Amino acid sequence: MSLIQNPILPGFNADPSIIRVEDTYYIANSTFEWFPGVRLHESKDLEHWNLLPAPLSTTALLDMKGNPSSGGIWAPALSYADGKFWLVYTDVKVTEGAFKDMTNYLTTATDIRGPWTDPIKLNGVGFDASLFHDDDGRKYLIQQTWDHREYHHPFDGITLTELDTQTLKLKPETARTIYRGTAVALVEGPHLYKLNGYYYLFAAQGGTVFTHQEVVARSKTLNANSFETQPGEVFLTNMDTPDSYIQKQGHGSLVSTPTGEWYYASLCARPWNRVGESAYDPRGWSTLGRETSIQKVYWDKDGWPRIAGGHGGRTFVG
Repeated sequence: MSLIQNPILPGFNADPSIIRVEDTYYIANSTFEWFPGVRLHESKDLEHWNLLPAPLSTTALLDMKGNPSSGGIWAPALSYADGKFWLVYTDVKVTEGAFKDMTNYLTTATDIRGPWTDPIKLNGVGFDASLFHDDDGRKYLIQQTWDHREYHHPFDGITLTELDTQTLKLKPETARTIYRGTAVALVEGPHLYKLNGYYYLFAAQGGTVFTHQEVVARSKTLNANSFETQPGEVFLTNMDTPDSYIQKQGHGSLVSTPTGEWYYASLCARPWNRVGESAYDPRGWSTLGRETSIQKVYWDKDGWPRIAGGHGGRTFVG
């Protein structure tokens, strides 16, 4: 594989959800208040990406009446199981204030180009939901949970709820908080994987600004509050690499190649500065918004994932 230059999806491609089906990679990105909803790309080599038809192309799948600026589709999550693609997405109708009006939906398709099934309403208690397909046949929704109560932090941790595989409805009695993040706070964007006897939870923290970061926690069970944070408490961040071309990395997902290599796709930004303005305070202006980067991942001797070259990542990835 030749060197891959970041960002792999430049300009307005936030919150990437990456998967591989056989020899093809797919990425789903947020589209916010723009229609049609969810941007999809495919690639054979992680470097060259082709745009696919948007899945949320009808008002049955996405009715955007009343969506505010920066509302709409937040952090779609793409997965593949049981011979079909599964897409979970959040439609945010209110973005300001203590009460967030949001609904999480599920749609499926046997072909990535569609048609996609009519959406199933899952819940409305948080955003950044993704679907985990366990190896015992069970399925779970993992999401950030929003707490509107006074004197409570609105980012109330990562909640896991079992999905009924027959009705595709959630089982609310199974809901439990499995992780609350670190002192950095604002934990969101969860994706769950099972590898070598562990459940690995990847989640974003710090907000989508220059303090943004990704953390990893793991557990041998899916019990409440059972996940322990990776030693060092950071998997990917540019908070302490102000000279890096790529900034704000975090909030993404993990993928393996057919040859057993691992990569992590996340959002990023490329700030610029006005003449005479310090590159450190402020760090710059990200005119193109949140883009998509990718970083090489290796596993250390203790079974934790690490970013090749250090937690700030690289512009050119091998």
